[in-house]
Amino acid sequence: MAKKSLGEEMMDGVKAICFYLPFWAVPILALAIGVGFYWAALQVVEFFAEFTNGETSSLPFLIGLAGFVLSLIAGITGWSERGERKALLAQTQSIEELRALSWRDFEKMVGEAFRKVGYRVLEGTGRSPDGGIDLDTNSPSGERVLIQ
Repeated sequence: MAKKSLGEEMMDGVKAICFYLPFWAVPILALAIGVGFYWAALQVVEFFAEFTNGETSSLPFLIGLAGFVLSLIAGITGWSERGERKALLAQTQSIEELRALSWRDFEKMVGEAFRKVGYRVLEGTGRSPDGGIDLDTNSPSGERVLIQ
């Protein structure tokens, strides 16, 4: 697997955080990230404005806007993935439905079942049916449970 860029890592981080947030918190987080990007870009532009006769640009606004939009997209994606997992768990009612699941959907459903009873769950990054540890969980009492 190719190494991810800083931007991809940041988007994955926002997506992972929003996986657990209520929907109303997603735009608030995206706004906070956009404001942070705007502020950081403004500091850089103001620093370099000393060397360019005080001229500033709309670059900080565009960077802040891009941070907001990308964070909002990543956040909504993370939040909707959680909803899909909840629906998958709720809709699987029989052994036939369970057998019909793909290996990836089965992993998602098992992870959501553990979340439902209070476990913290980190899903594995394996891209194949035997790509490593599938679920790294911590029970409410703190006991670590690895699921393969």
